[in-house]
Amino acid sequence: MKFAARFLIKLYQVTREKFWTTIQIIPLRIFWKIGSGAIFEGLLVVRSTIGSAVIGSGVRFGAYVNIAVTEHGLLNIGDNVSINQGTYLICRNSIHIGKNTRIGEYSSIRDNSHCWGDRGKPINMQGFSSKPIFIGEDVWLGRCVTIMPGISIGDGAIVGAGSVVTKNIAPFEIFAGVPAKKIGSR
Repeated sequence: MKFAARFLIKLYQVTREKFWTTIQIIPLRIFWKIGSGAIFEGLLVVRSTIGSAVIGSGVRFGAYVNIAVTEHGLLNIGDNVSINQGTYLICRNSIHIGKNTRIGEYSSIRDNSHCWGDRGKPINMQGFSSKPIFIGEDVWLGRCVTIMPGISIGDGAIVGAGSVVTKNIAPFEIFAGVPAKKIGSR
């Protein structure tokens, strides 16, 4: 009985992934370069496709990942990256995610922020500022991590769940907290 239940669950998961991958990959390939073996576990929310995106082979997208690549934006995702459900990737400038990186659910990676310096103008009328984000290879971002514009994270680094990264992280360092601070290395 347990075998039959496990078999049915696995069959459902595979069928769901094949369905979402098939209906999303064809239109996305019109706009973006997507490597082989990309998997979509559910709906991918694409807010803008006018920028460039290069998505490597074997990339796995969880359900309800939100992606926007605006004009002049470049999103580059390496091979075998896993981006879990509810994550936001908002790119006006450049976001690079190295191969074999894991991104926990509900994380936010945005290379831009609203300008707010002119008190005489509403914030929504002041435009945006942008700085590129670089995330190295084999990085692990825990659940609900926020990466601020202009941040660079070195290869093999780990960022703890719920952290807000406001400064660069060297390779193999472990950061956690709000704002994220070094708590160790690996």
